[in-house]
Amino acid sequence: MIGGILAYVIAHKASWEPSLRTRNISSITGLLLVVLSVVVLTKASRFPGWWALLPTLGTFLLISAGPNAWVNKNILGSRALVSIGLISYPLYLWHWPALYIANQLSPDSAMQIRLFRVAAVGASFVLAYLTFRWIEKPIRNRSSGKTISILVGAITAIALIGFFVFASGGIKSRYPKLLQTIGEVPIQAEWREHECFLQPGDSFNDKCAGSKTKPSLLLWGDSHAAALYPGFRELEKSNIGVAQYTISACAPLIQWESPSGKFCAQSNEHVLQMISKLKPDSVLLHANWSSTTNSKYDLNKLSVTVQRIKEIGVPTQIYLVGPAPQYLGDLPKNLWKCYGANAIPEYSECGLSKSIEELDLMLNKMARGLNIQYISIYKEMCGEHGCLVRIGDDITTTDYGHLTPSAARFVVKSIGGKLLINHTTSTEK
Repeated sequence: MIGGILAYVIAHKASWEPSLRTRNISSITGLLLVVLSVVVLTKASRFPGWWALLPTLGTFLLISAGPNAWVNKNILGSRALVSIGLISYPLYLWHWPALYIANQLSPDSAMQIRLFRVAAVGASFVLAYLTFRWIEKPIRNRSSGKTISILVGAITAIALIGFFVFASGGIKSRYPKLLQTIGEVPIQAEWREHECFLQPGDSFNDKCAGSKTKPSLLLWGDSHAAALYPGFRELEKSNIGVAQYTISACAPLIQWESPSGKFCAQSNEHVLQMISKLKPDSVLLHANWSSTTNSKYDLNKLSVTVQRIKEIGVPTQIYLVGPAPQYLGDLPKNLWKCYGANAIPEYSECGLSKSIEELDLMLNKMARGLNIQYISIYKEMCGEHGCLVRIGDDITTTDYGHLTPSAARFVVKSIGGKLLINHTTSTEK
């Protein structure tokens, strides 16, 4: 819209002729706004939005200053920048696929990833120049009907190919069978989203209290805890009730200030009320303890949560459930990058985040200090050959760290014995 206004002014307001001093001020101010937008805006900025005025107004001021303004004449008018301007459109077209391919091919090392990205940008400049020299310029200089027919035919062919890829679900046949089913698992139903796994505006359903009058286990946490629920649901077949109280992006941390406002605090207080009402034999606290959202989970608040549960006064065994393996990027993409169409092993270190093992040890130590039990999912799933990435024909993680239902059932089956022993002991007491 701002560009349209400028075009109108230039086309229809021929008498609009600001002084050279005004043009210089305009161009300098515009350049500062553009540079400021590069420095100030981050992933956390609400962009687009009001922040979009920084680069757009900056560009408006630069262009409206005209070619004689000092910045435009001496900086933007330099031979180097004019050359970039000439290839700017093919550069815009090439840089994104080049960066995407580099991301798919790059190794796990942060330094190597940067080198791949730099190489991708360099390749984009080369490809942009070749496109400008051998495609764009000849087309500009040849305005025949034949050229137009070729272009229309090429665009139509690309559209048909794109439709075919879309209709075939991305040509899944090019992937190993293990990776073809990704995204087909009904996660929302397995997690009981909007019922026992809340999003902002939801409230807990009565069924979250479990199928038994007195549940033995109460699962409390965020989406990572919700991902564990399909495994705990299997315990109900052993006549053990399971209650599920999980909230999106909300760790079971009392007095923790969430970026989502009061939603987490209110939901967590409700869970405490349900613990008091249901009097479960065991409460399991689980979350994405490595969370890197705008406001990290404050693990120091775990002591407050444990204290509040103990103050309720029921004979409850408290478990701190550690993190599952996590990956640098999505696990399916990592496996495709590491193994391609070859067979995928059960255990692998492909894309594995090494920091989770350290976090697991730290949380174990924290649990001992709080005098509560600790359950290590990481140790159940990982060994000397890496971590479990598939169970039969099912993958264990569909993204960076949420367990699939198959993996959740594997984990709970592994730790179920410990839970049952402690449950029996606490019942006898």
